[in-house]
Amino acid sequence: MFRKSLVLGLVAMATFAFAIECNVDGVHGFGVAGTEDRHGEFRLAAKRVTCGDRSQIDGHFVFRTVNRDRRAAIEITMVRLGRLGVGEDTAEWTGHGTMVVRTPQGVRRTTGAIQGRAHDAGEGDDPDYLGFTFTPERGEPYAFRGPVVRGNIEVFHRTFSR
Repeated sequence: MFRKSLVLGLVAMATFAFAIECNVDGVHGFGVAGTEDRHGEFRLAAKRVTCGDRSQIDGHFVFRTVNRDRRAAIEITMVRLGRLGVGEDTAEWTGHGTMVVRTPQGVRRTTGAIQGRAHDAGEGDDPDYLGFTFTPERGEPYAFRGPVVRGNIEVFHRTFSR
């Protein structure tokens, strides 16, 4: 009985000794951002999980807007997150994505790079902020920047053991 208790105690101590602390840093949000004359819907989720000396990133970003003057709908989707940087209240990311433009004349699909920035204003009266640039392989870049007028962006930092 004593030997069994001793072995179980040593196993429990070894489990705690070899527990790995993991950190998760990221950003997520959804809503509508922009000004009175230019706005769009967005969804954003990106995170970095670091356990010991291993790190992995994952994420997605989708933005949709309609330009009524040009009768065009634009959708930008990040298909692969390339880099993620997370500060105290700001996250910046880059990735590969697509832009789909729908007009009465047809649909045009373009691939390119996305570089974005999201700011979490916290609980105060200041709004959260979203900005990004889609740079196609050919053609003019598409840039968008504006406050979040409906919805929320949260930049987060969490720790857990496994």
